[in-house]
Amino acid sequence: MNGLHIGTAEKQGRPAPAIIPDSIRDQHIYIAGKTRRGKSTLIQNMVLSDLLNGYGLAVIDPHGDLIEEQILPIIPENRIEDVILFDPNDTEYPIGFNMFRVSTARERQQMRSDIPVAIERLTSDADDRWTQLTRHLFRVVVAILIQDEKNIHTLLDVRRILTDKTYLDKIIGNDEFWNSMIEEVSNQRTIDALLRRLNMMLLDEQVRDILCAYESNFNFREVMDERKIFLANLSTGNLGEHISGVFGSLLISKMQLTAMSRANQKQEDRVPFALYVDEFQNFVGAGFDKILSEAGKYKLYLTVAHQFVAQLAEAERHAIFGNVGTFIIFNLGYRDANAVAHEFTHFTEDEIVKLPPYHTFTRIGEAHNDFSMTTLPPPEVDYNFSEQIKELSRDKYCRKEEEQVLEKQTDKPAKEEPQFYE
Repeated sequence: MNGLHIGTAEKQGRPAPAIIPDSIRDQHIYIAGKTRRGKSTLIQNMVLSDLLNGYGLAVIDPHGDLIEEQILPIIPENRIEDVILFDPNDTEYPIGFNMFRVSTARERQQMRSDIPVAIERLTSDADDRWTQLTRHLFRVVVAILIQDEKNIHTLLDVRRILTDKTYLDKIIGNDEFWNSMIEEVSNQRTIDALLRRLNMMLLDEQVRDILCAYESNFNFREVMDERKIFLANLSTGNLGEHISGVFGSLLISKMQLTAMSRANQKQEDRVPFALYVDEFQNFVGAGFDKILSEAGKYKLYLTVAHQFVAQLAEAERHAIFGNVGTFIIFNLGYRDANAVAHEFTHFTEDEIVKLPPYHTFTRIGEAHNDFSMTTLPPPEVDYNFSEQIKELSRDKYCRKEEEQVLEKQTDKPAKEEPQFYE
């Protein structure tokens, strides 16, 4: 049987290979368990299986350890040319990701929503939340930039629209709809509030180098169709939780949209692509509900993992549990065990809280097909091409320092003082 070998199952007292058939990978995989119980080793083995089977894949890692210590070292020599390493912490070699570069009506529609959600998260905290007017102004400005197909825009142009009336007029001209929309939501207090938030974010050089690049240094359609290996090291220790969350949310949204763009391909021409997201609750507004409900038919196979079921809002939990085909549950506390126990026929919450490390209760497909499983040990390989992979990825996909300087010199500076509507 073709599939993903994930461990050794105990069925009717006999050991047997635990395999997730390829035929249900499009129903996605959910992994939950406390720290140091074996989740990362499980993901490592799943990724290696996909690599050896020639799949393309992406790993979104908010800690960095999974990619650095467990994914990069197991990439075989015949796949090292396929790797794209997205590492915002590598400030000498930033990789451009222009979220305003969209090519379809579906992309324009979704990014008009996803960009503001992600940026709002980056610039909000418990003591300084966005007002409805500020939020609405930001959405209108983003929509104006997204709908402009004649020019290349970046996040910097949001600020420029707010500070340069001539620039705004150049984009929307005499368009009655956009003129009325911007006039309706604009007043000086709201403009100043949005500028303050944007300026706070754009002071971060990592954000500017990546999100304000004119060109994206990679194309997600090529990543998926050409079976590339996209590794996003979003270590919060260096980036901060907010920035990590923004990058992750935008990358996942873009992958979801790219999968949907395969609607113009015949079913048999859609190449399987696996997306692994660790600590996925960190990436709100990333379109997980759309991936779970729609992306499977476009051969995007999602695996999500985290530590606590309680980290999910009720709506998110329903979206996951209502659409996922495979559950792999490690040791959990009572509250979390209670939340997942109803997904199993043969196991109770009391048994879940007593699971030892590297042991799971697993359900593949229907609720009655659940079993106890021991996960595989860490894979043993006699190679490690990590440094070579990093150098190759830098050479192929990252911008050198002199290119950044040249790009910044060609930028047209926005006027510093707001001169908008009276």
